[in-house]
Amino acid sequence: LFDVLIIDEASQMKPEQAFSLIARCKQIIIVGDRNQLPPTNFFQKRDAIDNEDEEIEIEDNESVLELADKVIAKNSCSLGWHYRSRHQSLINFSNYYFYDDRLTVFASNKVDSEVKYVKVDQPRYSGGVNLPEVEQIIKTLKQQVAEDPSKSILIAAMNQAQTSELKIALDREIQNDPELEKFSSRFKSTLDELDVKNLENVQGDERDVVIV
Repeated sequence: LFDVLIIDEASQMKPEQAFSLIARCKQIIIVGDRNQLPPTNFFQKRDAIDNEDEEIEIEDNESVLELADKVIAKNSCSLGWHYRSRHQSLINFSNYYFYDDRLTVFASNKVDSEVKYVKVDQPRYSGGVNLPEVEQIIKTLKQQVAEDPSKSILIAAMNQAQTSELKIALDREIQNDPELEKFSSRFKSTLDELDVKNLENVQGDERDVVIV
């Protein structure tokens, strides 16, 4: 038996993963964000008998956090400070549209921190993959490395298929570009390692530059 059970990132946990622990605790503290993704099989490929490789959207599953809202919502409280983004522009959109401007956001002391938009010419989306976007991301990555190789970089994609395509393209460029290989080696096996992650797995990661 446990005196206290704490479930962090509860919006990501399915109830069936937690019930055996909940049954063994005297008190439970559930921590999570209702506006983050629930446990999801987003863009999961159907494993059918006829081996169809069709991309479909699977309905999101209920999380421990959603279940707790139904049972113990009256005992809930919210945190008000957002301190992780180094520039207010990174959180302003979410603060306005998802948190009703309730978050206290701190002004940046870095004048060069900002959100930059890069246009992808003639994007083509097929089977979960956008190849022109892959090419533009690699080009943007190399430009960023050339401008400031001291800054760590993470690439985030919207689904697993695009992530896999980006990993292949990134590995190819690292092999063919000495400067990119040097940059990758500098951060290898550290928390700032150059990497490509899909939407569900990028939560909590931090870099100087994130390319989405």
